[in-house]
Amino acid sequence: MENVKFRVTKNNSDSFGKYLSYLLRHHPDKINLWVDLDGGWTNTDDLIEKINASDTNPFTITKPVLIDIVEADEKKRFSFRDDYRYIRANSGHSIPVQLKFDEVTPENDLFHGTAPRTAKSIQQSKYIIPMNRMYVHLSDNVETAKKVGARHCKDGETPVVFRIDVKKCLELGVKFYKSENGIYMATRIPTEAIKVEE
Repeated sequence: MENVKFRVTKNNSDSFGKYLSYLLRHHPDKINLWVDLDGGWTNTDDLIEKINASDTNPFTITKPVLIDIVEADEKKRFSFRDDYRYIRANSGHSIPVQLKFDEVTPENDLFHGTAPRTAKSIQQSKYIIPMNRMYVHLSDNVETAKKVGARHCKDGETPVVFRIDVKKCLELGVKFYKSENGIYMATRIPTEAIKVEE
């Protein structure tokens, strides 16, 4: 049976955005896409060609639509450079890309959302560590952390949000970074500097 492909539009751009994240952050190999590990960039035309030729995804995309989707993305997950010649995911990689994030000192405490089962294992360990990513992702507000945590919850579960004591972390030598799309990150967070947000 022939694989039916759907042209990407604003109506299905959310699904396509998730697929694009999957490719650029985790599995460029699924479409034999070359990604520069020094910065995470890939050629935009090559990406489009390989997405459209792939039998393992339901999408076809044009360059103007891809540009519109990336520029309208509220989460700012992707960036272009060199007049749209190259594209990358801004954060969240599990492949070993070397992104150059700015080191920052957050002015206030940060938050980390997760599922109850993961929260329990965190509390029994010494650190919050990245699971399938290069960095632990942190939010500057509780609501965003809850939304992130909810993605990892099973049906009926309520996400657990940890408050990260930034001052304590800095005393313990933790370095914080901030991505282009405003996500705070660290390589690990000591559990002595966290508490469950009530």
